[in-house]
Amino acid sequence: MTDSTTIDRRDVADDPPIVALLKQYDADLTEALPDGYTPGRFKSVCINLVRATPALLNVDPMSFIASVLMSAQMGLEPGPPLGLCWVIPRRNKGRLEASFQLGYQGLRQLAYRSDRVSLIEARIVHEGDDFDFGYGRGGANWSHKPTGEPERDWTDVYCAAYLVNGAEPFEVMSKAEVLAHRNRYVPDWSKSKAWKDQEAEMARKTVTAKLCRQLPMNVEFRTALAVDGSTPRELVPDLAGLVALEAVAEEENTDA
Repeated sequence: MTDSTTIDRRDVADDPPIVALLKQYDADLTEALPDGYTPGRFKSVCINLVRATPALLNVDPMSFIASVLMSAQMGLEPGPPLGLCWVIPRRNKGRLEASFQLGYQGLRQLAYRSDRVSLIEARIVHEGDDFDFGYGRGGANWSHKPTGEPERDWTDVYCAAYLVNGAEPFEVMSKAEVLAHRNRYVPDWSKSKAWKDQEAEMARKTVTAKLCRQLPMNVEFRTALAVDGSTPRELVPDLAGLVALEAVAEEENTDA
């Protein structure tokens, strides 16, 4: 029997690269991990991720470890059950790598950390719902009365926020706009389990990410948006250093 921080070879057999890197970069990880996040806990998160998604065993090991490190530095636990962020295998020019992906709930958590957002939430509009919106001099005016039949197909998704200064940012996207965004920024979306099984949740993330760019953001929040969808290939010692990856993130784009 093994504890949560011990790699059971029966579970992750044929995975010497990741195991070796965890040992090789133990000192670097200890320095880069935020206060309260021990190397043992980091190792446990890595093990749980590869157990949940065995395909991660075949990705470039450094991209995997660096992606998990990103999540630790942002204080967002990757994977289920919370879905704050994800580490996803993605093929790039024939090479399988790990990419860091924010989740809808992770975006909301980062927004609340700014202390200037009192509420932010995205909702799905289904066929038959009473939904209307418009824009005036005072900002957006919208109303939504669901029919209570969520099994119907969805038509739109919107996100509304309330700031402590009284501002009420609002964004809405039609299903066609969301899918066009997906097709543009996620060329391999047909192989994405998230888009296949949780399309509505991914739509909520897409519109929330769009709205978040209107919100007051601290360095942590701005950095998270910059690296969403990126593939880190080196260990960065602190969260502020992740801003250097912004150019890479912009080039690779995101499935936000």
